[in-house]
Amino acid sequence: MQDVEGLAKMLENAAGAIRELSQKVNALQKIHDPDETLEKGLCHLKLRPRSKNCLEYEGIITVGQLTQATARDILDIRNAGQVVISDIRVQLGKAGLKLKGD
Repeated sequence: MQDVEGLAKMLENAAGAIRELSQKVNALQKIHDPDETLEKGLCHLKLRPRSKNCLEYEGIITVGQLTQATARDILDIRNAGQVVISDIRVQLGKAGLKLKGD
């Protein structure tokens, strides 16, 4: 009888751990939902001011618009250079995204 009680306790503990992991996975999915991220403004990427200003000057104001741009498109923007491209790639990468063509 003790064996059955011991097994029941182990199963109960395992079920609790599975529930906890499931909640954590759901929370992470909400944070990294690509569709939701694409609709957000550039401020959610934590870009450097120069990068953000260059993009806004060109009318790129959402993360989704940015992911549709190529590195060449960005370099064609006034005052945007390799540092801006690098900043954009790093911040997009943190969100699980990238520039078109990367």
